[in-house]
Amino acid sequence: AQRTTHNAQRTTHNAAMSAMLLVTLDNVTGFSVTVDTLYPAFSVYGAVNKIVVFEQNGINQVLVQYGDPNSAAVAKSMLEGYSVYEGDMCHFKKVAFSSQRSIPIAANTDKCRDYLKQPAEVEVA
Repeated sequence: AQRTTHNAQRTTHNAAMSAMLLVTLDNVTGFSVTVDTLYPAFSVYGAVNKIVVFEQNGINQVLVQYGDPNSAAVAKSMLEGYSVYEGDMCHFKKVAFSSQRSIPIAANTDKCRDYLKQPAEVEVA
């Protein structure tokens, strides 16, 4: 009976392997961080169901929901330190499993996307 969970103590450090990753971004000042810029990095490792880009307490973060825990585990092991832009700009400082089980998305925007409802499109710049 030592297993007591309080919401305040539920962190990504204690999250078991899941299909959800919490990514902490670093060095993002002056860069556009959208689901479209992040999707290519995450989709290499498996089917991405949802992505949400947000800021909490001044820290830029991303929640990524994969179709299965194995894809999330491979992405977690490969993406820590990944740079979205050349020169170590906007890099993934920390990649961890999230205890969150789902991402509620009311509408697709440049900061959140449900790929189950609207598949990724390749945009030509």
